[in-house]
Amino acid sequence: MYFNEYVERDPKLKRLIAIVKPLFSAKRFPQHNWEHIARGVKRAISIGETEGADMEIVVPAIIAHDYGHLFTKMGRRHEKIGGKRLAELLRQLGYSDCQTARICHCVETHKPPSVPKTLEAKVVYDADQLERCGFLGVIWNILATVEYGRSIKETLRAKNKYIKALKQGRAFLTDTGRKLGIDGYIKFLEFYEEVRKELDEGKNGVVYILE
Repeated sequence: MYFNEYVERDPKLKRLIAIVKPLFSAKRFPQHNWEHIARGVKRAISIGETEGADMEIVVPAIIAHDYGHLFTKMGRRHEKIGGKRLAELLRQLGYSDCQTARICHCVETHKPPSVPKTLEAKVVYDADQLERCGFLGVIWNILATVEYGRSIKETLRAKNKYIKALKQGRAFLTDTGRKLGIDGYIKFLEFYEEVRKELDEGKNGVVYILE
């Protein structure tokens, strides 16, 4: 089903978007913006429908998965604060306590090293992980690096949790997500491994001067 169809069917979802979208647009984040959310929505719908997830949980969760970025300093873990702040909003919009808890679990566990417990949370996790695939993923990650104000070395250290997730078989948690993303995810990490090697071997002295 198309995203617009989900929105038209659910007045609560329409109100959630009306609140969240302007907030992200106003922040003008280079990476964690409404365009990033829109990409995640398309991926989550594709994965969730294929896997048989409850889309009444998946769609609002992916829309609000980075809600915590609105309340935290960029680069800090935003998942828990996002879930806490989102719970208040969801109840105001008329979501039940059960729906609120399930949606917030998706938000709070959407990045490694978190371990999602529900199918819906795994779908949201995989949809977000697909942002870290291939050379487009590298570009989006560079935008996030600018957003966070990280150095090259800090960026490489931040990749360790994604390398660990791959080694532990947790790069993707659904069959659909894995099929869509595993090759691109490896390509993404290989790019940063090459950057790490250049730093270690001192091939590019300009990098050290700039740092």
